[in-house]
Amino acid sequence: MDEEGNPKKPWLEMPKEPELANYRKKRINPDTEDLSSSSSTLEDTISGSHAESILDLTPSDLACYQFELEMHQHETNRVYHEHHAIYKLKNYVLETVHPTYRMICCRPEQQIHRWYASLVARLKPSEKEQQRFDREAYKKAVEPLREEPRDWDAWITDWELAMALAKHNKVPDAEDIYEWLEDFFTVIRPYEGKWVNVIRACWAPKISNKTLDYEEVAKFFRWHTKMMMERRKDNQDSDGEDQDKSSTQPRRARKRGRRR
Repeated sequence: MDEEGNPKKPWLEMPKEPELANYRKKRINPDTEDLSSSSSTLEDTISGSHAESILDLTPSDLACYQFELEMHQHETNRVYHEHHAIYKLKNYVLETVHPTYRMICCRPEQQIHRWYASLVARLKPSEKEQQRFDREAYKKAVEPLREEPRDWDAWITDWELAMALAKHNKVPDAEDIYEWLEDFFTVIRPYEGKWVNVIRACWAPKISNKTLDYEEVAKFFRWHTKMMMERRKDNQDSDGEDQDKSSTQPRRARKRGRRR
């Protein structure tokens, strides 16, 4: 649907079933009474007569009729699929929209695209309101963390999404590279201070030229945290092996002492 709620493509209509009456009746040889002779052609039909059953069709007409039936079934399935999708969408709207707006915007006799148009007209925020929402989402994404996240990737994804929306709606904090980059560094510095110092120096030319993109920052930090997690896991595994070795050594010493 477009912004006005009109379908980009018209709703599918139930196809018309093919009719036998559209085919001429086959001429029957009175000597053989062969109803399915493969030699029957278009000339073997009776002019002015119409088929009443598939037995009245010539082989070529029967093939055409069966093809039309298959296409009719295909188009019918498409219509049923569309109706089912609309039914599910309507139920979703009825379950998620506030009762007041359901009563005003979602009348049972109206189609779903009219519901959409009414809801957009009443609920779509203005540009200023959308900018304020995106600024609040951005501020929330760069709030100081209480503790280091177990999953840095999830935090980076949330920050990247907040940045994308904020830049799209020209939120001032996301438009100024010095502002958003410092906000980003402020959040991660307590946990990755060394990385912040190194990467700031590496990116200094891009920062001064204002060519550094937030997607590049997210990409590098995501890679860095992945490497750090793998390194920590390897260290934990090696520590566990050392503990296992140390726990077996006293037992061996005791066994040797008993033998003496």
